[in-house]
Amino acid sequence: MNVWIEFTSVQYRCVKIREKRLYEFFKRLPPPIGLPSDTPDSEMKKTMIKMGIRCDDGFIYFNELLYRCMRRAYGNFKLNKRMQIIELKTQYKIMSKTLVAQNLQNKLKDQNLFF
Repeated sequence: MNVWIEFTSVQYRCVKIREKRLYEFFKRLPPPIGLPSDTPDSEMKKTMIKMGIRCDDGFIYFNELLYRCMRRAYGNFKLNKRMQIIELKTQYKIMSKTLVAQNLQNKLKDQNLFF
């Protein structure tokens, strides 16, 4: 949480992070959610790609990143059909929350234009 706040609080109100800052973010993120500090850069980049983090217009939203980090750290197992359905529902909920966050950001930008 502290690393997320450090990277996102000033400019993005802790809602999203720029995709290009993701590598820096992971270097600072402590285990078990992050990778050990002695992880080689190439290995860290491979791990980030394997996580399948979804990006939207150059930004990654909090719920998406947290889900992908938790899944990497704690969810490395085979899913049966029931668990696959639960997984898809969870991903749908995350996408819904991302859309809500995007709409809120757009409303805030619009309000700032009129003041």
